[in-house]
Amino acid sequence: MYMNMARLRWAPATDDDGIACYQVRENRDGVAVTVATFSSTATLGDVYLPWPPYGVPSQIHELYIVAVDTKGATGPASGTVSVKIVNDVVTSPSASPRLTCRVEYYPFTWPGGMAVNIALTNTGSTPIYNWKLDFNFTAGQQVTYGWVAIWSQTGTKVTATAPPFVKDIAPGQTLNIGFNGTHSGTNPSPDDFRLNDTIGCTS
Repeated sequence: MYMNMARLRWAPATDDDGIACYQVRENRDGVAVTVATFSSTATLGDVYLPWPPYGVPSQIHELYIVAVDTKGATGPASGTVSVKIVNDVVTSPSASPRLTCRVEYYPFTWPGGMAVNIALTNTGSTPIYNWKLDFNFTAGQQVTYGWVAIWSQTGTKVTATAPPFVKDIAPGQTLNIGFNGTHSGTNPSPDDFRLNDTIGCTS
């Protein structure tokens, strides 16, 4: 597939404790990285993958799926699917004078826990370089670990910064990031997303 989105299908899993979600993973340098999370009822999902670094013609991503039960245990991995992403960015980076974006926040909640997938879309005409997303929780939620971003939390403020392998978001590109976390009974979604500190994203 020669674009930055892969559509995957899978058979539903069963578990005595119930299925909480499905995760799409990729092995990177021997480490399993979660690149997308989908609800317990999903059997199809779109996975957005990063463009290759500047100057690298293409990259191959080997993706597979695991089911996660309500106690956090993972089932056996599915077979792998190979996705090739071709780099079509041929100009040198330059400053982005005006940036617009859209944030779509997809929480999957179970008692005391959650898995959240966030789709960042560059709706402008210039790349977003060295992206950083900020938002605030309102009900004491906590991020425990995340994927496709460097995650941190101070009080209610959550920050996701660009990892080395996906620093930029090209015009029209959607980047999927996400995290797992905890909550104390209520889990409202944030609505104050800011990209690169000064941009109010629509949601």
